Amino acid sequence: MRIKTLASIVLALLTETQSQSILRTDNSIKQPIIDESFFLLGSFDSLTNYSSTQKYNLSQPVTESTSALYAFGNSNDTIVEVSQFDSLPTLLTQYSSDSFIAIIDGSPIIYNTSSLTSQNFTSWEQVVGSVSTVYVDEDNQLVYFGGDLSLEDSYGAIVYNIKNDSLSQLPFGGFGEDSVVKSIIKIDESIYFGGHFHTIGNDTLLKFTYNSTSNSTNSTNSYVDPDQLISLKEATFSSVNSDSDGSNLICPDSGSSSWSLYNGSVGSWTAQLPYTIMPSKLRLYNSVSDSDGVSLFRVITQPSNGIMNLSYIDPDTLETMYCDSWCPLLQTTDLESALSDVSSDLLVDGGIYSVESTNRDGLIGFGSNYQEFEFYNSIDVETVTIQVMDFYGSKAELNGFQLYQYGSYIYANSTLNDPSCDSVVQYAQSSTEGSINWSSFQGESGSYLTTTVNADDINSGEQEGIRFTSNIRTSGNYSILLYTPGCNYDATCDERGIVNATFYYGNGTLLSSELIYQTNEEQKYDVIFSGYLEVESTNDSTPYVIMSFYSGLYSEAVTFVADSIYVQFTSLDLFQKNTSTIELDVALNGLFEYSLGNFSDYENGYLDNPIGNSSLNLIGSEILSANSTVNGLYLNESTLYIAGEFDSDYGDNFIGVELGSYNETSNSTIVDYEFIIDGGLDSSVDKIFFYKNNLVLLGDFDETNNDSITFNQFGLYNGSFSTLGNGTDLLIESFTSFTYNDSDYISFASDDSYPLVYDYTNSKWFKSTNTLNLNISQAIKINDITFAFGGISKMDMAVNSVVSISNDEINDDLSIVLQEYIKSVGGGSYAVDETKQFQLEGDVIAGLYLNKSVVSFGGDFKVENSSYENFVIIDEDGNVSGIDDMKFDSNSKVDILFAYNDTIYIGLIGSATLDDEKYENLLIYDLNTTEVSSLPVSFNSGSVQAMDVDTEYGSIIVGGNYTSDDCNVLCLFNINNNTFTNPVDVDLNGTVTQVKYFAKYQVLLAGDITIDSSTSNFALYDTQNKTIKSVDKLNDDLPGTVARFEMTGDSLTDTIIVMGESFIGYFNNSKFNRIDSAFDLTNSSFTDFKLLNTTSESFINNQIILLSGTINLAEYGTVSSATYDGKTWVPLTITSASSLNSTSINSVLKASIIEPFTANFTTSSTSSSSSSSTPTSSATSSSEIRYFTNGQVVGVGCALSLATMMILSSICGAIYYFSEKNTVIGPLKERVGEEKMLHVVPPDQVMNNMDIAKAQAENVT
Repeated sequence: MRIKTLASIVLALLTETQSQSILRTDNSIKQPIIDESFFLLGSFDSLTNYSSTQKYNLSQPVTESTSALYAFGNSNDTIVEVSQFDSLPTLLTQYSSDSFIAIIDGSPIIYNTSSLTSQNFTSWEQVVGSVSTVYVDEDNQLVYFGGDLSLEDSYGAIVYNIKNDSLSQLPFGGFGEDSVVKSIIKIDESIYFGGHFHTIGNDTLLKFTYNSTSNSTNSTNSYVDPDQLISLKEATFSSVNSDSDGSNLICPDSGSSSWSLYNGSVGSWTAQLPYTIMPSKLRLYNSVSDSDGVSLFRVITQPSNGIMNLSYIDPDTLETMYCDSWCPLLQTTDLESALSDVSSDLLVDGGIYSVESTNRDGLIGFGSNYQEFEFYNSIDVETVTIQVMDFYGSKAELNGFQLYQYGSYIYANSTLNDPSCDSVVQYAQSSTEGSINWSSFQGESGSYLTTTVNADDINSGEQEGIRFTSNIRTSGNYSILLYTPGCNYDATCDERGIVNATFYYGNGTLLSSELIYQTNEEQKYDVIFSGYLEVESTNDSTPYVIMSFYSGLYSEAVTFVADSIYVQFTSLDLFQKNTSTIELDVALNGLFEYSLGNFSDYENGYLDNPIGNSSLNLIGSEILSANSTVNGLYLNESTLYIAGEFDSDYGDNFIGVELGSYNETSNSTIVDYEFIIDGGLDSSVDKIFFYKNNLVLLGDFDETNNDSITFNQFGLYNGSFSTLGNGTDLLIESFTSFTYNDSDYISFASDDSYPLVYDYTNSKWFKSTNTLNLNISQAIKINDITFAFGGISKMDMAVNSVVSISNDEINDDLSIVLQEYIKSVGGGSYAVDETKQFQLEGDVIAGLYLNKSVVSFGGDFKVENSSYENFVIIDEDGNVSGIDDMKFDSNSKVDILFAYNDTIYIGLIGSATLDDEKYENLLIYDLNTTEVSSLPVSFNSGSVQAMDVDTEYGSIIVGGNYTSDDCNVLCLFNINNNTFTNPVDVDLNGTVTQVKYFAKYQVLLAGDITIDSSTSNFALYDTQNKTIKSVDKLNDDLPGTVARFEMTGDSLTDTIIVMGESFIGYFNNSKFNRIDSAFDLTNSSFTDFKLLNTTSESFINNQIILLSGTINLAEYGTVSSATYDGKTWVPLTITSASSLNSTSINSVLKASIIEPFTANFTTSSTSSSSSSSTPTSSATSSSEIRYFTNGQVVGVGCALSLATMMILSSICGAIYYFSEKNTVIGPLKERVGEEKMLHVVPPDQVMNNMDIAKAQAENVT
């Protein structure tokens, strides 16, 4: 049950600020003023004063399924529960100034923090699937939803128009079927989508159209392959089971002899490259022999050390096929036969079948003497091996091998540009400009050139540097990228300068010029040119780049480096006839730029195509590996971070992109360069968030690829990586942050467990305490108020099964405090001498308030850092004592405590051992001698449940459910002659739960008592006549067995309050009246009650009833204690036990010393020589503290005259009348003088005590 907070209270305060109104929501409960202290004993580790319904809600146990919404501020500990939900959200996004969007069970709702109400989005029922990401475009009043969702035939993402309150497809039709959008952000005037997709819904928008002039002079199709041949001239070759020269294969048209294996054997051919490449396909030329050749093979590359997945065109069916470990290679005659069956319209260059790849950019096909095999995955390759698995004829033989990549690299070290075949005359190359000498340096991904010049010798007007001459001979859209090695490779970061990279047509016409800073720590590239190049086929001159020295920055000796130029094919005029129109798609691979400006121009007819190969679109298609998934995008100033599941030249799964200016002509943001972040991560990143200048990464990664740091599913990045603790093996689903009580927290939520909360302020994991449990899975701050989903449990104070409660004189309402001598029991924030701190761990059942300085507890508990268990005595300094060396057997416990004559009687369930002697049933502990004894008889069964003293005869009346050979249920223990006898000559059975000596010779018994086969709830025991009989007028109408009662007067006709396990009421003039109608009795269980003094409205005699147990109040929920003023039950406390199996309050102990009736002894106080014999009304409450004389039982009045019996009788009568108001159940009575514990007794008092002892002995005799 949770008590609901009324939204009307908040709405009534809307004239205040939101923070004032929400956090001032107060469903307070008026509690009584209690004028005396008391203890609650039980099994609990925290407690809350139930002063408002909010405190009740916050006291409820938190479970994994708890899904409440709370509000709290930053700098105080006020927490308000504002709503309940069926499920927890996975994402929160601010929607307006006073509302947010919550994704719950995959669907969005709008929650208004002013009205505390939620609403659904219009027409959301038409959407299928779940939302993973939300972006609110405030400028355009649009909300973008991304995820695994669809609206009609649009997939991946949809848009909601705030102004029109309408849900619709995106203008580009969303994404292709089975697409998933994982992240949406806005950069400049474009919306960027990250996820797993390769096309858009309206895929015609991805097609570029070009009018081209054919290079051919007839109708034969021309062929331009965008996959460029990689030079293998500088590679080194090796073979297994072959003595052929491995280099024979790299120039198939040279007429060189072939490469073959020994007859009848399989083996391999390996090429070790001088640099790292990312190949797109390979060509294999089988033997020209009709009989021999390779029939099956596989490709293995390093450093991946894996068998490659390949795709190819089946020459017989012209369909795309896939292979890995067993790839087929046809003989030349079979290829010629297959080509003869292909229509001439489908062939290019007079006999080649080549089509656009379905897997990646570029072409794939076969010719009359070769087959092409495409690498299905983009992967870095340093070594490639052809492993022959089977062969035709007598031996395996190949006639050629060629390796391709999409685009073309031009290396500054021109040796690396030399073609594999010497006969090739048209190829990309480089040369030096000027007289500067360059040297080669071996970098991480290959060699590059470096030189050092004096800063004074640099003349930016002269083109001294490197010239990169391309082999661009086909018109089309190109991007020219200049790669710069990082200065970390050669330790020249302080010496690097600036170069000018200028791009020219072959005739010298300037196309672009960029200043490039070479101070990058990691390898980077810069876009020198991106656009369309019109190339004349008759012109032998091709476009080129000159990289020249420009500035030395701050160093006198400046180091310049030159690595390579990459010619990137964006779209080419590939298949050309004399006059034709061709199309090439914009390739998408997990990234898509949606330019709002371009689509606006397109819809208004100003633009033919709104989508282009923007710099950011190209990152997906050119930088990330095929079939990538982008799970997270985050823009921090000018740096874009991309995270997901992919490989790239700039690291795997996590890369950075530095953005340049916004191009208003193309309506897109220019990419300056990509950069490596610690080599990337070893596995996927599922989500990224930003928190306090840190990127928070969640995923399945364990370390960086550079092995610089180890993670476990989450890490922080702020220029460098860091981690939080040891991580977790749980699958983290979401992240959030919040500030509470001036501390910053971040929370990682999992579907499998409670959230993991990290205290960011104190750099440690938050551990739930007895008083605070912050299981927050999502949070958002609006107008300085944090709204948090999850479960929050907050108790007022930490305690350990014992707590003292008293009235706060300042606030005049109930507050929770601990008595000085019991501080360490309560724990919490009290400053106690550490040498005297301790904790009771377990169940405290009974207590004795011995005097204002000493208290005793019994139960089933252990004392931390102590050998004492189940029974302890604690003084005002926190000193703990007990029965030294006593060991309680397992499952044994102390169930009742009673004190009389400096002796504590300890009721046992089970047994205990001391000095090899076993004790059962009732321990007798002498506080003066510390000696332990037991009853002279053993119980056959049962235990002691109640005790009181027969002050007339000096015996202890012992009640319970026990049986023994001497007596059952009710017995007398004579403390003088150590006998345990039957007090009455009747057959007694059942259970006595309470014994009350209320008048001379009169004892009221309660329980389930069978007297000669007649059962009663109440019975009267006459100690003088030794009779026991049922009290019929107290047995009528009782609904169950009596567990506790309390008399408010000295007569059975006065009000008697009666409690059972599931009822409470009172007898008034012998009529029983129930007062438990406010309870859900089927879910309640009562343990104890007491009458407490009050100045508020009272039940009787200026007292209220305090009830303990598991109390289910219909209006307030389940509490551990409540008060009754004669009209209304009001909740008082809630207890919790996070570390215990269950929580309960077993008993209430009044913190006042109340004397028993006695006619045998006088009372004197060390603080006063006077005494009072004036009787007081039974209606007067007792709160005065009085003390026992050392060595004697407390008496009343002045010293007795031993010679005058009449005076003695008069005094005894006065004492009898006076003490009636003070009698309570046994465990609450004070029987030990405070001075006995703390002071040496003065000699005069010793003498006085001896006289009194002598008189006592004579009276007994």
